Amino acid sequence: METKEKKLKTDLRKSEFGSPFGNWEVHDFRCFAKNRGLVGCYFLVGIIGDKRLRTGDFVASKMHFYVQNCDRRAYRKIVLGVCQSENKNDVALLKGQVYYALDERNCELVFAVGEWRDPCNVRALFEKMCGQEIPEVQRYRFVCRQNGGYFLDGEEYQVWASMLPDGRVAVCDYDTGLPYLFSADCGTFEKV
Repeated sequence: METKEKKLKTDLRKSEFGSPFGNWEVHDFRCFAKNRGLVGCYFLVGIIGDKRLRTGDFVASKMHFYVQNCDRRAYRKIVLGVCQSENKNDVALLKGQVYYALDERNCELVFAVGEWRDPCNVRALFEKMCGQEIPEVQRYRFVCRQNGGYFLDGEEYQVWASMLPDGRVAVCDYDTGLPYLFSADCGTFEKV
């Protein structure tokens, strides 16, 4: 019986070798992908300020890194750049990066720390997600009306968004860089 081992791709964007995120990519990703079902989703890896925090959504590695699966979680929002969040339902991370899991061995760095604040980077991601050229990306205040990825029904977010010709809406959270493709009736958008 022949088994096909998925190969490690070398052409994917990665963090600098030896950096804390680079170490996570090399040493911990495969374990997380296998145990958390990350294949085919966008997720955030971050450094948590309070090392005592343990929730079902965040799994510790040797380096005190945590991974967040966008589809299942027990918290409201992720707050980056702080040790502790003001809201007890939020999770505070010192910094984070957004990844896409291609398979159980390969993840690609989508946004390094803060890269999602540039609309050109967000547009490039949306075009990759949709497989087509997309209209202009603009910043909005988004009141979500349906759960999807990182976004929860009833919550308000600052986002980058693009209204696609087929009626869908590509959305990327301005604070965390986590993206999602919604149907047209996903909520209300107010230009910032």
